[in-house]
Amino acid sequence: MDSVHYNSHNKLCSSQFSPLTLQKPLPTEWVLWEHKSASGAKDPSKWKDNMQQLCSFSTVENFWQYFNHLPRPSE
Repeated sequence: MDSVHYNSHNKLCSSQFSPLTLQKPLPTEWVLWEHKSASGAKDPSKWKDNMQQLCSFSTVENFWQYFNHLPRPSE
C-alpha cells in the first residue's frame, strides 16, 4: 500500500497520486467522429473522405469535458 501523508500545506500527498488515478477509466478508448458532407455532394463512395475525428478519450471525466463542447446536430 502507498504511504499517504500530508505536506506542510495540509494537502494529501503520495508518489502514486496523479490526476489520472483520481479519474474513472473506461474499459476502452473511444473516438468521436463527425460526418461533414460537402454541400450538394451525394456520392456514397466518398463518405470516408467526409469523416473528421473530433476527439478521443478514455475516462469518464474526459468524455464530459469533450461532450460539453461538441457541436449539436442543429449547429
